[in-house]
Amino acid sequence: MADDDEMVRFSQRLPKKLYEQLTAAAKESGRSINGEVVARLEGSFDDTKERLLRLESVVFDETYKGGLKGLVDHVFDELIKLEDRVARISDR
Repeated sequence: MADDDEMVRFSQRLPKKLYEQLTAAAKESGRSINGEVVARLEGSFDDTKERLLRLESVVFDETYKGGLKGLVDHVFDELIKLEDRVARISDR
């Protein structure tokens, strides 16, 4: 966290259900509720490209060893298979 000089305090009302979800997420991530709010807000302002790159490194590298390109190739192959199936059904 930043120094107190760089922080601003403010009050915020939340729906109870949202607060419960926030509390559960903070506990799961090992952060305070404030830390969870800050992390989620900062994440919402991230550049889309940076978010995709971070998602690629976390998820796609494990699932598709070729990273994002591997995923795109996989989806493309699945689309080709789907097109073939649709064409066969249409020919009936």
